[in-house]
Amino acid sequence: MLGRILHRAGRLREATAVLRRTLRCKKGDREEALLHLGLSLLGLEQYEKARQCFVQALEIDPKYKDARRALLDVDYVLEYNRNT
Repeated sequence: MLGRILHRAGRLREATAVLRRTLRCKKGDREEALLHLGLSLLGLEQYEKARQCFVQALEIDPKYKDARRALLDVDYVLEYNRNT
């Protein structure tokens, strides 16, 4: 998936654009695209939007461990930011 490759290359803005286009399609692993979109948004410090992606991924697949872990991470960051 191009979005994941761009994310891993640190090209986060490009990754988010590609992943958003990917999510317009009804076929494919939407939960995986949502996870990687969330991770890219997390890297761009768009924490609330990232959180929404992780929640949506878990709505599709409640057992998706990577999305669950990412949700815990972003919740920690959001809580930390509220307290500082």
